[in-house]
Amino acid sequence: FIECSRWPDDNKFTNNDKLTWHTARYAIVEDDAPPEARALVAARAGKPVGQALESLALSYGMLWNPESSPNERAWALCWLMHVVGDIHQPFHASDLFSKDFPAGNMAGSTGYVRDPVSGVPIPLHILWDSNALRDPSLKAVDRARQTLTKKYPRSHFPELSANPHDDPKVFENWLRESYQVALKWAFRGVKAVPDTTKYRNSDEVVASIVNFILNGVSPVKEAPELPDGYWDRARGTAEQRITLAGYRIADLVLAAAATIETHRNPPEILPD
Repeated sequence: FIECSRWPDDNKFTNNDKLTWHTARYAIVEDDAPPEARALVAARAGKPVGQALESLALSYGMLWNPESSPNERAWALCWLMHVVGDIHQPFHASDLFSKDFPAGNMAGSTGYVRDPVSGVPIPLHILWDSNALRDPSLKAVDRARQTLTKKYPRSHFPELSANPHDDPKVFENWLRESYQVALKWAFRGVKAVPDTTKYRNSDEVVASIVNFILNGVSPVKEAPELPDGYWDRARGTAEQRITLAGYRIADLVLAAAATIETHRNPPEILPD
């Protein structure tokens, strides 16, 4: 399951990659945003950029469909688990438009702050991706699972009471939870330094981020510190969002399995 959930990222820039599936970003407009930034936001007509919601509808529909092939179902499971995790991260649900980011900050990917762990510049998006766990080993992931499920049992999340299989707006609701975190405080008070590299398209932005993750190469040499208290709040929020996403993934997979099992064992049709 761990390898499955990270498979979409491991296939970056291959024929299996679906770059637009990882986010669905609603705009956040700062007061100092210039007119051209506001025009870009207006052109979105209130819709999120990115196809995370559409990809989840497709993946989950394929996962529980009793007519899906094993290959289709495996593919759908990978994307479902990955994107459900993605949309629980606030910057997968938001773009900031401001004086410093008139074209948007690409989900926090083009704004750098000083990493409170390493002391070097880090994209705000990557800071949130990694603030709860930076060791990708299986042992570390399993230790984190045990710690987080003990710290945040299912009873900690009353929103788990609904059956996600029966809610047509379930994925949008989860995405909007993350957007509210970004809107209310995750972007607020953070003075991120813009990456001024002239990227031609989103593929080049992602390539720069991948280069940072794999090789530690940053286009920004100096970046400001986070506001007081921000790091602790971000880590606590991330831990809860990760744990909640895990429970929700489990609920989706179990609901899909139950549907498939029902179709495999249909009720006996009695003759008249």
